[in-house]
Amino acid sequence: MYGTIYALEENLDVLSNCLFETNLIDWKRIVKMTAIPLRCVAVVKSVLSANGLTDLVNYSDISELNYMPIDEIKNCLMPR
Repeated sequence: MYGTIYALEENLDVLSNCLFETNLIDWKRIVKMTAIPLRCVAVVKSVLSANGLTDLVNYSDISELNYMPIDEIKNCLMPR
């Protein structure tokens, strides 16, 4: 089973509390964590460490998503 984590910067405490308190995730079944936003890495490291699973994440594969309003995207020049 693969896992991924997402939370906005202002919700990292909520994410951390949920991950530490949940009984819905069978941490022992997760074989790899992927697409973790940089802002969530510290939370993921602490949760995995608490569950004895420190080697599930390759931290060179950290993901970062960015948002741009559609009006700005329409004005971007795209390479050909």
